[in-house]
Amino acid sequence: ARGTIADDFNHSRVTMVTNGDAGGQVLISSGIGTKTLYSYNIATTALTTLTPPGSIVGFLNGYGLALDPDTSTLQWSAVEDFTSWDPLDVAQRNDAADRWIGLLVSHNEIWLFGSETTSIYSITDADPPFQPISSSPIPFGITAPHTAKIAAGAPIWLGKLKDGTGGVYRSQGYTPEKISTYAIDYAIAQLGNSDLTEAYADVVQWAGHTFYKLSFPGPF
Repeated sequence: ARGTIADDFNHSRVTMVTNGDAGGQVLISSGIGTKTLYSYNIATTALTTLTPPGSIVGFLNGYGLALDPDTSTLQWSAVEDFTSWDPLDVAQRNDAADRWIGLLVSHNEIWLFGSETTSIYSITDADPPFQPISSSPIPFGITAPHTAKIAAGAPIWLGKLKDGTGGVYRSQGYTPEKISTYAIDYAIAQLGNSDLTEAYADVVQWAGHTFYKLSFPGPF
């Protein structure tokens, strides 16, 4: 036992990332309900509660990333130090009205999913280091934050258009392509809203094939 993290009353999934040998730490979020962040030191086994809130964490170029969906903000840590967070190192959504609720790092980009649209940020030499790639968001959102994964090198997620039509999407560059069939779309549409928003995904490979596996809390 290395310590105790907050019990998330929403039963959402814990997320973790590491900064590797350079930092020797693991950044942990207890989930959407509590939005509590922790840093675990691999060498000392110390678990430290952090100040900034975050429901989903990520890692890019030495920076720890934390998304707060209640304020639609992305915050980043000091380089290779998950225990140091400057309150000024933050980006708040201003390209669309829907809040960011999902985060995914793909290559050297950060995909920030809203319920109706998606923003993409890249790392630059500017200050702040994370800048939006375009002033216009992608007109596709995400239904469940924990369905955003990387499959065969590209983002894939359970999403929807602004008009409400949904399905499973995979990006072709910055253009989402619906890959779910009408039969799958219909089966997903029969589920209740709580079942959809609490869905999660895994990506597995078997016999040379990549599978995107969606799970719903049920029961059905």
